Amino acid sequence: MRASTSDQAHSADLLTRLNAQIQDHDAKVGPSFLMRDLAGPGLQDVWRYEILPLLAEHHYGEGVGLKARHGLKTLRRRATPSVADGAEGALVDD
Repeated sequence: MRASTSDQAHSADLLTRLNAQIQDHDAKVGPSFLMRDLAGPGLQDVWRYEILPLLAEHHYGEGVGLKARHGLKTLRRRATPSVADGAEGALVDD
């Protein structure tokens, strides 16, 4: 089963939300993590086993609650950042 265009847009939006929270430009998460079939549990698996461990490495020793700050549930609850808010790569509604 392949991810639909709306699923891909949703995944890209989540990545935009994540990167809007990351101050260090070099620590932002690139789109290559999402350039695969994310149908079913794919997105959750990528987030749990690839993105969160990458962020854990970046925040090592800082005591950051990664799931609370960067988890999928948290990001889905937050409003989409806008270009006006200074979110790099934010999506703009037409």
